[in-house]
This record gives sequence, structure tokens and C-alpha cells, in this order.
Amino acid sequence: MEPNTKSIVTAKDSFLHVGLIVSLYVFAISFLTFLFDIINYSFPDRLAGYADPYSYSIRFAISTMIVSFPILLILLNIIYKDLAQNIAKRELVLRRFFIYLTIFVTSAAIAVDLIVLINTFLGGEITARFIWKVIAVGFVATSIFGYSLYDLKGIFFAKPNVRKISLWVVSVIVLASVVYGFVTIGSPNHFRNLRDDSQRINDLQNIQWELLNKYQTKSSLPNSLTELNDSLTGYMVPVDPKSGLNYEYKGPTALATSTLSFELCADFAEKTQDLYGRGEYQTYPAKDMYIDPSFGNASWEHEAGRTCFTRTIDPVKYPVNPPINPKPLY
Repeated sequence: MEPNTKSIVTAKDSFLHVGLIVSLYVFAISFLTFLFDIINYSFPDRLAGYADPYSYSIRFAISTMIVSFPILLILLNIIYKDLAQNIAKRELVLRRFFIYLTIFVTSAAIAVDLIVLINTFLGGEITARFIWKVIAVGFVATSIFGYSLYDLKGIFFAKPNVRKISLWVVSVIVLASVVYGFVTIGSPNHFRNLRDDSQRINDLQNIQWELLNKYQTKSSLPNSLTELNDSLTGYMVPVDPKSGLNYEYKGPTALATSTLSFELCADFAEKTQDLYGRGEYQTYPAKDMYIDPSFGNASWEHEAGRTCFTRTIDPVKYPVNPPINPKPLY
């Protein structure tokens, strides 16, 4: 049976090639974003900022790769099966246009990414980050560039095994990258624990401010957290987001120390993450996300399990019933 030599561009051909090019670009961008974020996380630098505690960029890149890469492979197989049966379609203007467009975009991307990387390196980025990012850009760009060039020359039709092997190699690399990403950032349950712990810190900070307000208005700290409940303002002391139990509080009487000291405790699911220097480089000094400047730069870092935070109110900084200075009438 002789192959069909019709070279008419059908709606099917248009949608398949547009879908292929879109899925290719989406996958390439998400894969490169993923690699950059993983490199930043794996090679921390004290001059860089904090990494996102919930790894949103990495999670979104992985999600995009999981969806776009199979679509890319499916569209490639459909198109190549059609091209094997219709030899004339290999010379379609639409097909060759997208191949040349991919080669052009890839070449431009290589140049732009290298310029940005070199500029960042000259600005003080550590060598390990720079080298691995150059390798990442080189791998992604040369893979797409080489595949497009081979496709344009018809090598994949003359040697089908070359195409199969190249796709298998890329598939293994992508799969290994996704697995490594999950190992690096953690499981969904890990992020659930982080959100619970973040809520616990937020609750403790709110309670701390209510205790401070209680001291400034009543000149003493309460013996229990229930004394903070106020039906007039609507404030109710928060409870643990997972267990629903009250947070542990020890006032001056329980501590048997200064009348200005108190202690707040909570059960945390995980240890505070080491995120310092694992983000992008900042144009301004990164603030410590675990330091509370209100109480002498006290820390909110914690271990997994029960952790207590002891605070002492500075009576000079937070005087009782501070006077209100009225504004002058004139």
C-alpha cells in the first residue's frame, strides 16, 4: 500500500502542531524554572533571600511538567505516525514554520538566559549556582535545538530508533527530576504540617499581643488565657488548628519569676525549616522571618513537638496606660 501523498493542511494538522508547540514551550519553561529553584535550594548562599516555605514555584513547576510532558509525547506520536503515512506532509509550510520558530526561540532563549546568568554571577552569585544553572540552560536548550534540527533534516524518519532513544532519555531525566523534587520539598502531608505550624505561630503571636495589651491596660498579666476573652471586642483565644486544644500558657505566678514574664507553648508538627539563603538574590537585605522585634528580637524557631517561648515585657518600651497627647487646636 503506497503512502498517501496529499499535502493539504487540515484543521487537524493545524491544531496538532499548535498544540505541540504550546506544550513544548510550557514544558521547557516549567522544567527550567524547576531546575533553577532546585539549584537555589540545594546551594544556599548567605547573600540570597529566604526560600518560599511552601515551595509554590517548585510545586507549580512540577504540576505543569506532570501535565504538559505526557501531552507533548502524545502529540509527538500522533504527528509522527501521520507523517509516516503521509510523506508529503513532512514538507508542509506550517510544520517547517514551527520547527524554524522553535530553533529561533531556543537560540534567543540561550542568549538571554546566559546574559542574565552571567550578570547575576558578576553581581556575586556563588560559583556552584552559576555553573549548575548554565548546565541546566545548556541541557534544555540544546535538547530542544538538537531535536528540532534533526527533525528538520529528516534524521528521525531515516533512523526511527534515534528518535525513540532520545525521547526515552529525556523521559527518564524528567521522571528523575520530578522524584528528586518531591524528595527535596517534601510530601503533601509535609506542607499540611507546615501550614498548621504557621497557624500555630500566628495564633501565639496574636495571644502575645493580647497579653501585652492586657498588661498595658490592667498593669498585670492574667493567670489564664480565658481572661483574654472579650465579648465586647469579640476576641476569643484561638486553639490549636489540628487538635482543637488550648495553647499552654504560664503567667508570672506559674513561672515564679518576674511579674513581667510569661510563657506560651504549642505542639508543632515539624522543625522550623532551614530556608535562609535558599531563595533568589535580593536587591535589599533579607529580614529574618523567625525573629520577633517586639520582644528584644526573640525567635519563633521551634523543634518538632512541644516548644515553649518565654517573653518578658519591657516596661519602658510598653508603659502601663500610656498618656495620650492631644493634638493642638491651632
